[in-house]
Amino acid sequence: VSFSATALTLNLKIQALYLTQSTQTQSGSVPLVKDRNAYLRVFVTANESNSATPVVRVRFYQGSNLLDTRTIAAPGSSVPTSLNEEPLTASWNTAIPGSLIQPNVSILADADPDRTLLEADKTDNTFPASGTAQALDVRTANAFQLRLVPVRLAASNNLTGDVTESNKADYTSLTGKVYPLPSVDADIRAAYSTNAVLTVDDANDGWGILLRELDALRVADNSPRYYYGVVKVPFSGSTGAGIAISPGTAAWGWDTPDGSAGLTGRGQIAAHEWAHNWNRLHSPCGSPAGPDPEYPYANGVIGVYGLDVAASALKSPSLPDIVSYCANPWISDYTYRGVLNYRATNFEPPPAAAAGPELSLLVWGGISRGRLVLEPAFPVLTRPVLPREPGPYTLEGLDAGGARLFSFAFRPADLVDGPQPAASFAFAIPARLLEPDRLAVLRVSGPEGEATRASPAAFAAAAAGPAPAPPRASLRRRAGDVVELSWDGGAYPMVMVRDPRTGLVLSFAREGAVTIGTAARELELVFSDGVQGTARRATIR
Repeated sequence: VSFSATALTLNLKIQALYLTQSTQTQSGSVPLVKDRNAYLRVFVTANESNSATPVVRVRFYQGSNLLDTRTIAAPGSSVPTSLNEEPLTASWNTAIPGSLIQPNVSILADADPDRTLLEADKTDNTFPASGTAQALDVRTANAFQLRLVPVRLAASNNLTGDVTESNKADYTSLTGKVYPLPSVDADIRAAYSTNAVLTVDDANDGWGILLRELDALRVADNSPRYYYGVVKVPFSGSTGAGIAISPGTAAWGWDTPDGSAGLTGRGQIAAHEWAHNWNRLHSPCGSPAGPDPEYPYANGVIGVYGLDVAASALKSPSLPDIVSYCANPWISDYTYRGVLNYRATNFEPPPAAAAGPELSLLVWGGISRGRLVLEPAFPVLTRPVLPREPGPYTLEGLDAGGARLFSFAFRPADLVDGPQPAASFAFAIPARLLEPDRLAVLRVSGPEGEATRASPAAFAAAAAGPAPAPPRASLRRRAGDVVELSWDGGAYPMVMVRDPRTGLVLSFAREGAVTIGTAARELELVFSDGVQGTARRATIR
């Protein structure tokens, strides 16, 4: 009897593996976010054509402790002969819960762990090849705390942005999928009424006025959340559909449903503007203004494969990045890292417990059409908000004799995506720093010149002269929840309108008249003469 031997030539190898939460490089170099669900891809290859269907075993460790073992069946009828990321069936895949995405966790994978296949070499079936579990790069990130603000346009027949509990996810879903966030915690605020006039060409600075008001609103509300105004614009056609403070904590965008009239939908608009809040420049697709000169991929594409984890849907590297002006975007590894790193070191606003509220002066304004704007100031009970870094601008408070009571150097934040270049600032200066009884003049100065606000009441008090007439206002309910407010706009250029039951600001009303949406029977009106504020309760007739 004679025997003949057949040489074993098949050889399997794990070429790579990675976990992705929305974007990942083939080497797995993009960090993961703690507690966020992920998707595991293991890339097994063979040295020749075959009909092998090995399973892959994946083990998760924390130190030397085995946390979890998963066995993944072969996705097809053979092992690929080269590493391909597309389609998904080119890899051994499984969903990984956020409970396993933790610091100090490592991963080890084996192809054909029970050695049921005949192979020429079984020593390279493990990843990493050393046989030692590979540590995961897991970062801790804060939940995205967000407040959606329906905006009522008083100058446009009270058009109000469409945001409700039933459609809230339209605004947040894409953001939750693409960005390095463990979760999105969004609530809906009472409607905010503005006198700002919004036009396509922004002829009267309505875009910037509304955004500055939303930033001031966040400070006056003493809120730890990012504010996003939801706007139903009274026009069609525009070079943009939203605007954001960058870096900052306020933005607003159209309430356009996804796919409506061929326009970018509300979810993409919001996700794009929040990237600017997180200090991201534009990615170069769709000819945006000020593209990021360091963006690594031509034409603003995402450059590497992305994945919608919830839908197990692969995203092609040729898709545009979320911070571009192109449709159907995903996120690049470059933008993902940028947002992750920014939020790790510049988390804004800080948690509410970081500082308690105290009596402060809301001082706010910006730059519009090359000139400085200083809005009327208001006393508010809120946590202090002071300049984070010095810059070429100075904010000062003076008494009636010209003595300086306080001075801060600062750098305003840019307004991005608006029809014209602009900037914004909003501070809450604690009363303990500014001697409010003596404060008579606010002045902001910078490269564009200076802007001032003066208090007639403070000057009259310093000169022992007669006090200005007390503020008066008319409040009338027109129909339903529409209330008309009018006052002497010459003496008091702005009124901060509050609901006394909730304490929420309903409007920073300008020009002596505004319409407000409220079912309240009375309102608190804080009249600003530019520097000093006088509060009154008023009944709605």
